[in-house]
Amino acid sequence: MEEKKLKQKFSELSSLLVEISNKDDMFSFVRDLCTIAEMEEFILRWEIAKALHSWSSYVNIQDDTWASSTTIARVAKYLKWRNWGYSRALTTGK
Repeated sequence: MEEKKLKQKFSELSSLLVEISNKDDMFSFVRDLCTIAEMEEFILRWEIAKALHSWSSYVNIQDDTWASSTTIARVAKYLKWRNWGYSRALTTGK
């Protein structure tokens, strides 16, 4: 699906996510929406992004998370060159 169409379809969901302020409610909603494996993948990528933001090496990240070098490289690429989503999230609340 092209990015423009994806953004349009995601609009309602993102509006809902912004409105959920209770962490337990958010967990329940995401747990219903995703499989355990998908949630684990979200968490893994977030852990990688935080580690890269803290200047950890790929080797240290692999040792700490068991992520593949391909996954680490993909997160690094998006952290550095893409939509700045990881960067914005990493600096939220600071």
